[in-house]
Order: sequence, then C-alpha cells, then structure tokens
Amino acid sequence: MKIPFKLSEDTFDKKEVNAVKNILNNNEKLTYGRYVKKLEKKIALLNNRKYCVMTNSGSSANLIGVASIFYSQKFDLKMGDEVIVPSLSWSTTYSPLIQFNLKLVFVDININSLNLDEDLIEKSISKKTKAIFAVNILGKSNNFQKLNKICKKYNLILMVDNCESFLSKYRNQISAKYGVFSTLSSFFSHHFSTIEGGYFLTDDFNIYCTALSLRSHGWIREQPKNSKLIKKKYSNFERSYKFILPGYNLRPTEINAVIGLEQVKKVKKFIENRKKNAKYFYELFKDCKNVNIIEYDNESSHFAFVIILKKNIRNKIVNLLSKKGIETRPIVSGNILNNEMLKYSKYRIGSKIDNVKVVEKKGIMIGNRSNLFNNIDREALIYIKKTIETN
Repeated sequence: MKIPFKLSEDTFDKKEVNAVKNILNNNEKLTYGRYVKKLEKKIALLNNRKYCVMTNSGSSANLIGVASIFYSQKFDLKMGDEVIVPSLSWSTTYSPLIQFNLKLVFVDININSLNLDEDLIEKSISKKTKAIFAVNILGKSNNFQKLNKICKKYNLILMVDNCESFLSKYRNQISAKYGVFSTLSSFFSHHFSTIEGGYFLTDDFNIYCTALSLRSHGWIREQPKNSKLIKKKYSNFERSYKFILPGYNLRPTEINAVIGLEQVKKVKKFIENRKKNAKYFYELFKDCKNVNIIEYDNESSHFAFVIILKKNIRNKIVNLLSKKGIETRPIVSGNILNNEMLKYSKYRIGSKIDNVKVVEKKGIMIGNRSNLFNNIDREALIYIKKTIETN
C-alpha cells in the first residue's frame, strides 16, 4: 500500500478561483496593471522594504537585481569582477552573474545551515571581489551580522536571494530586509503561490527605478517623475516607446496578481503551519542515529526538510521511498560545480568544498507544506525514519 507524500500541494480555494473568475468576467485588462501594483505594495510592506517590483519568477527577480547593480552608477560592478557565491543554490542564482560576465567565487556551505560558511569568506576575497550573493536556503537565514561586517570591511555589495525563505527572520528581522536588494518567489511549490511569480525588493530608489525599466523592455514609461534615469523631458507620446536600458519583458499578469492578493491574506497562517510541521519532523528525527539533520531554527520559514544520510545508501533509500509514493529530491543543486552550466562561466573555487560534497552524495530533500501534516503525512515520515534505520 502506498503512502502518498508530495513535495508540495495546491493551497488555492474558492477565493482564488473567484478572484480569477471576476477579473475574466469583468473584461478587465489581464496584462500587468493595477492589481500587480497593489500586490507589490503588500509584499513590500510584509518584508519591511520601501520598493517592490513583481516579475514573472524569482529567477527573473534575480536577473533584474544583478542587472540593476550592473547598470547603476552608484555601484562599480563591471565585467570580470568577482562575486562570492555559495556552492549550493538554485541555478538562477548563478545564471545572471554568468550572463553579465562576472566571475563566480565558490565558497563551501555550513553543514548545519546549508548556507554560506561565513568563516571561509574572507580567505576567498581578492582585489577583484566586488560582491557577495548570499542565498537563504530552504527557509534558513544566513548570519547577516557576519556578512554585513565582512561587506563593510571590504566594501562589498551584498545581494540576497531569499526565494526559498519567504518571511524567514534573522534575529527577529525579516530576512528579505537584508542586502542592497533581495528577491522572493511565489512559484507553485513555495510559501505562497501565484502559479508563477517573483519579487525584487530594495530600499534604494535609484535601483528601484532601474529595475522598473529593466522589467519592461528598458523603457521609461513607468519611471517616477523624480527618476534620475530620465535626463531630458519627453512628451507623453514619446514616453510610450522611449528606451534607456537593454531591458527584458519579465512582467507578471493581473491573473497572477489577483491570486497573490488572496494568498497573502493566508501566508502568515501558512508559515505558522510550516513551523508546526517542522516541530513534528525534528522531534521525530532527533534520535535517528543514521542521519544528520540541519539545526532547528525557530525563525526559519521551513521551505523543506533535509536528511543527510551517514551511510552511502541514498539511491537505495530513494527507490524504497518512491515505491511507497513518497516524493524526494536532491538538496537544491547539490554541488553546483557538478553541473554543466558552469562550462559557460568564469569561476574559481575560493575555499574547500567538503560539506557540499557530502550534501551531493548523501542528501535527500522531502517536502514541507503550507497545510498542517495529517495522519497520512505523519505515517509517511515514520516510514521514512524506519526505512533509514533498517538499511
């Protein structure tokens, strides 16, 4: 008999369905418009940021984030400069850096948090190092006290990929508040869902203006009146199709936004449920001798759960769980250095990378969810534990 346990689940109900029906039935504009702007304000407020630019994905938010720094006169970031990155993350943390011909400097992770090992960063810095792109992995925040100290000492730009850690905190401060910019995702499997969606967050007005332009073709149409990007006056006719940056089209739709406006009403409850599920998971696995689990953090938003096997039996365990209907995944990218995408990049390895190699070979990720675990979910977790203990 199978015990179904999925990585994620749909959290929509009639409110989301009705919101979509209403916008369709009322014959309203469906491309980017007023509902997106309304959701941007709510996301900025939730994350204690001044400005938010919604995009079609968290990956796109990373792209306009890196691009905004690159095109900004305030930050001296240019092709060939180095950016310190963790050796574990999603591919599109790295892709924008590669696309702007920046050199990646890989640093190992802390095995207890899966985030950048801050104690290895300083030894990885060279004269060409200009930035750190920190990633809050699976709901767990970096040690921003250490990161900010390093950035101040070496005059580095701090960028934060917070796509897996919506409403997580570090020392009671929202994680997305850190960095010159931070990014979020509302993809289906994340803490709240707009089907597809992402968010660029900043407190810097000029970076915000740059991101607005980059999101929509590089044009000036949406620029605030006091934007420094516009050097001369244009008529309303000219503003429609006047381009100042080599931008993209990364806009979300109003359908994504109206779903998001319903989802954000529930998101704090979703996070609360995830934390309750996490307490059950950690209590269950605390005495499991054949695994290591990352340290419990009450300020985490618990995107998913990590199991690191002590024995080299991952394939066997994954196959046994799959036969029972229990979904598993590698822990994010595993060791990103083992992915062929890097053949298109310039990089160096700034530190030992022993911990990410362990994650690559022995790590398993299982899902958390925004609804409370039920009896079947608990049965599945008990089965996972017993399967590991008996093999």
